[in-house]
Amino acid sequence: KKEMGRWSVGVFCLLALIVASTTALYTKTDDVIQLDESNFDAVVLQSSKHSIVEFYAPWCGHCKNLAPEWKKAATAMKGLVNVVAVDCDSEKGRSLAGRYGIKGFPTIKFFDGDSHKPEDYPGARSSGAIAKFAMSKLHNRHISMVTDKSAEKFTAEKGTKVLLFTSKKESSPLYKGLSMEFNTRGLKFGEVHETQKSLVGQYSITKFPTLLVLKDDGTTTPYTGTLDYKSVSEFLSPFATPVKTKTGGKKEAKAQAKKEEELPPAVIELKTQSDWESVNSKGGLVVLAFLPPTEENEERRASVLSLLESLLYTTPTSASAPTPAAKPVPVRGFRFAHVDGRKERAFCEAFVGSAGEELPALVVWSPSKKRFAPYFGAWTREGINDFMHTVYAGSKRTVALDTVPTLST
Repeated sequence: KKEMGRWSVGVFCLLALIVASTTALYTKTDDVIQLDESNFDAVVLQSSKHSIVEFYAPWCGHCKNLAPEWKKAATAMKGLVNVVAVDCDSEKGRSLAGRYGIKGFPTIKFFDGDSHKPEDYPGARSSGAIAKFAMSKLHNRHISMVTDKSAEKFTAEKGTKVLLFTSKKESSPLYKGLSMEFNTRGLKFGEVHETQKSLVGQYSITKFPTLLVLKDDGTTTPYTGTLDYKSVSEFLSPFATPVKTKTGGKKEAKAQAKKEEELPPAVIELKTQSDWESVNSKGGLVVLAFLPPTEENEERRASVLSLLESLLYTTPTSASAPTPAAKPVPVRGFRFAHVDGRKERAFCEAFVGSAGEELPALVVWSPSKKRFAPYFGAWTREGINDFMHTVYAGSKRTVALDTVPTLST
């Protein structure tokens, strides 16, 4: 019996080790962000940051070999690029594997933050190669190259500015990453090369690089710390728009989210700036229609509203057609809104320009990216539905807006 007891304990310990070896690729102390179906969209698809995602299975030998390198890459890029891991062996991870057609492990995909269509990672499975690839994707679209001639125009713009004086000819990955993140929080980024002598003298710059924050009241605040993401980010945060956070505990947040999901979807009429801000505060894309006023074309307005309402729910395929009593399924990833294109002419023209003279008009708008795609097709359910999902997949070219248009009321 004693021998049997020892044998049982030994087997139990061996099984415990095996289980541990298949589930502990990443822990909460790692810089790797562990996601599943419940939070993937919010972190990867609705973020101002780029993300590189590993789809893995904990029992996979190649995944175990990659894990140390993935952790190193996550630490090297912390704050600048989201380094994500999705456990495709878990129930909530399997659906993501299905969504992105994952056939083997590990599979690495890169998400650029502007498109929902990922790019396959083609490089070596080393931390250096992974970091080099992801960092090379950082862009400088939110950085203005400020010269002695253009400085007056840059500083005259409303809002707090961040100005980097540098001897480098190209923007650094750190500055690119910061501009991508804080652009969504109201900061405008500029870069001045050391050859712009007038500006260098105006701000009494004696060394490169030097970072300054310029406020609308004319005051300047120099940054004196080390040039790393954590330090600079903490310095800039007080000057930026606060990050919106959920209040209450996790249970309250989940209950509120469930309550919102249970509400029937609707096409929201934008009457005030508060309505517009509410639409922009939620995730996903906005299908935004600019309609003629009732007195101008009541019939056309009513038909477009009816069309938009038909898009609130998915259309079942013939293979899965529900019984008449089946509950309709709300479309995911989109919200719908409309506004009077005549009353809010400036708002309308910010999106569709002169096309706003002939209403209705429609765009698909991404609040998190401040980018939109205008629709030029036929006003049919099939046409708009195809357009919406093409934009969602990242296959449509989008237009960037420097500032979010506002309603007049």
